[in-house]
Amino acid sequence: MNANQSPVTIEDVMAGRTLFDANTRVSNNSRFGDDFWDFTNPQIARFSSVPNGRLRLDWAMYCTVSDDNTFSDHRGALITKEMVQELKVFAFLYLTLPSAFGMRGVQSAKPQTVVITVRALIVLFSDVLRHHRLLGLEQQPQLSSIRYLTDVSLQDIRTVLKNFPRANGDTLKKGLSLLAHPQIARAISVKSLQWNARDIKGLAFKFPEKRTDYEKVMPNELFRFLSNSACADVLSFLSFLGESAHDQSGQPSTPPIGLNCNGAQMLSDYIAIREFDRSYSARLGKRGSSTAWQRKKFRLAYGVTPKEMFLWLYRVQRAAFTVIGLYTGARYSDLTSFTTNCIHTFHGQFVLTGTLVKNESLDAQEGKDLWPAIPIMRDAMVCLTHISRITHNPYILSGCETVPIGKPPYPLSLNGFSGAISNYLHEVDTAGRWVDWHINAHLLRHTLAHQLARADVGLVFIAHQMKHLHTALNALPPDVTMMYGNVGELATQRALHSGSAYLEAAKELYSPDRPVAGGGADAFIARRKAYFEGMAAQGWTVDEVLTNLAMQGLPFASVGIGYCGGVRDTLLKDGTKERPPCIGSLQCNPIQCQQAVITKTHEPAWQKVVSQNRNLAADPRMAHAKEPLLEAMKAAEEVLARLNPESGVLQQ
Repeated sequence: MNANQSPVTIEDVMAGRTLFDANTRVSNNSRFGDDFWDFTNPQIARFSSVPNGRLRLDWAMYCTVSDDNTFSDHRGALITKEMVQELKVFAFLYLTLPSAFGMRGVQSAKPQTVVITVRALIVLFSDVLRHHRLLGLEQQPQLSSIRYLTDVSLQDIRTVLKNFPRANGDTLKKGLSLLAHPQIARAISVKSLQWNARDIKGLAFKFPEKRTDYEKVMPNELFRFLSNSACADVLSFLSFLGESAHDQSGQPSTPPIGLNCNGAQMLSDYIAIREFDRSYSARLGKRGSSTAWQRKKFRLAYGVTPKEMFLWLYRVQRAAFTVIGLYTGARYSDLTSFTTNCIHTFHGQFVLTGTLVKNESLDAQEGKDLWPAIPIMRDAMVCLTHISRITHNPYILSGCETVPIGKPPYPLSLNGFSGAISNYLHEVDTAGRWVDWHINAHLLRHTLAHQLARADVGLVFIAHQMKHLHTALNALPPDVTMMYGNVGELATQRALHSGSAYLEAAKELYSPDRPVAGGGADAFIARRKAYFEGMAAQGWTVDEVLTNLAMQGLPFASVGIGYCGGVRDTLLKDGTKERPPCIGSLQCNPIQCQQAVITKTHEPAWQKVVSQNRNLAADPRMAHAKEPLLEAMKAAEEVLARLNPESGVLQQ
C-alpha cells in the first residue's frame, strides 16, 4: 500500500480518531480485517529479492492452539485475540503513517520491515504469556491472566528477556520503543502501557554475535583465478555459438562438447527438447518428459547427451553469474532486478539498468539505476539471454530449470546465488586450492572495493577487466559514477581493504632504487635518499621502513597520472609567489609541477597519453592543434624514458 493511500493522518492519531475499519486496504491483496495479510506483488521490482515469507502475516496462526506445533520461532508463538487486534493497529500505522512514531522524513515503512518487527513482538508477548502460565500453575494460582498489551508490565518483559533470550535484540528493541510511543499507545488502547521508550532503553537485549571467522575480501590470487575462469567460460560459449564477443582481448576456454558441431543448431535442438517437455508437463499437470526419441536423436547427431549439454549450460550460467557479481559491486537485492533486456547506453557508455533497493522507497522509480557494463559483462549478459530462452525466466539470476507454463518466474534466492558461484569455483578449481572458500554477494562487494582501491593507485597488477571497469566508471558523469553501482559507498571502505595496496604503492614511491619522474622528482629523490640513510643509521632495514610508511598511508593525492603533494604556491627568489601549473580536467600537470611525483605505478597512464596524442596529431581534423599534441606526446615519452632508465630508449 502506498503512503498516499493511507486514510489516517497524524492529526487523526493525535486526536484519538480511528478512521479505518475492517475493509480498509493494507495491500493490493488484503484488508485490515483479514486474518491473513499478504503484501506480495510481482509488479514491484524491489520485492524480487524478498522471500514471500517476509511479506505475509498470518494473524490467525498466532491465536490458534495446535497440539503438533513444535516450532521455536514465530510459527510456534501464541497470543490472545486482543493482542492480535492491537498489533494489527500498530502494524497498519507503522506501514502507512511512520510519522506517527516520530520518524521524520519517512513516508512509509517497507512491508518486510513491518512483518519482521511484528513477529519479534509476537514472540516476546507469547513468551510473557507462557511464563505467566507456568507461574500460575506452579507458584501463583491467583495471578490474573493477561489479555491486552496494557496488562504486560515492564518486569514481565525484563524477566522474559532474561529467561527466554532472543538473538534479534535490534528488531525487538526498536519494536517495543515504537509500540511505546505516546501517540501509538493512545491509538491502540484507551489505557496506557506500563512502560515507555525510556524504560525500553534500560532493558538488556540479546544481540547476534558478530562473526569474525570469515575473510572480508578474496585474496588477489583467488580474485584473478575466479575472474579468468569465468571470463574464459563465457567467451567459450559465445565461440561455440559462432558469435563475436565484445571482449576481444579475452581467451576462451575449449568447449567440453560440440567441438565439430554447429553450436547454434545444437543449442536450438536442445531448446526444442526442453520446450516439448515443458508443454507435456503442462498437459500432465506435473513435471514429466515425453522426449525419449528426440533425446536419442540428439545424442546420435552431436555425440553428447542432452544431460551433458544441460551440465555445460549450467556451468556457463554460473560463470556468467560470477562475472556479473565480480564487476558490478551490486548487492544481492540489486542483482535480482537485472533482466535479460537491461543493457542500454547512457552518455555513450554501456550500462546495466536495474533497481536500487536499499534505502529506497517502494514508490521510487524502477529500472533507472545504472551500473557500468564493461565488455565481458555484456558477453555474460548475452550468455544469460540465450539460457533464458531455455528456462523462460527473464531474471539474470535464475535457476537452471524451466519455469512451468502458467507459473511466475522468480530470481535465485540469496543462498541459491551464493551456492551457484561457490559451486562454480569448486568445479573449476581442479587442484582444490580454494576448496574451503564460500563465495557470497557481500564478499564480492568487498573484494571489488579492495580491487578498486588497488586500481586507484594505478597498480600494474589489476586484471584486464578491472581496467575496463575503471575506464567505464571514469567515463560516466561524476554524479552517475557516485550514485550507481555503489561506487561512492565502496570508496568509503578503502581504509578497510587497501593495506596491501598502500604497501605496493609505497614500494614504488619510497624504495631508494625506484625511478620517479615529474617536476618534483629531483627534490623528492634527494629527500628520499637522506631519509633512508638516516633510518639505516638507526638500524632500520629498507623493508621495515617501507612497511612503516605504508601503515601511515600515502601523504599524496593520486590524480591518475601522478602523485600530488598538495596545491601550494611556490615562493620565488624575488619574493613573489607562483601558482602551480595545473591544467586539464584533473587540473594537474605533473611534468612541470614541483609538487608532483610520478612512479612506475603511473606508467600505463603515460603510455596512454603518448598513444592518444599520437593518434590525435595524425588526425587531419586536428591539424590546427598538431604542434601542441606532438609536444604533449614528446613530454610523455620523456616521462616514460625517465621511468625506464635501463631501457635507454623511449617507450613506444
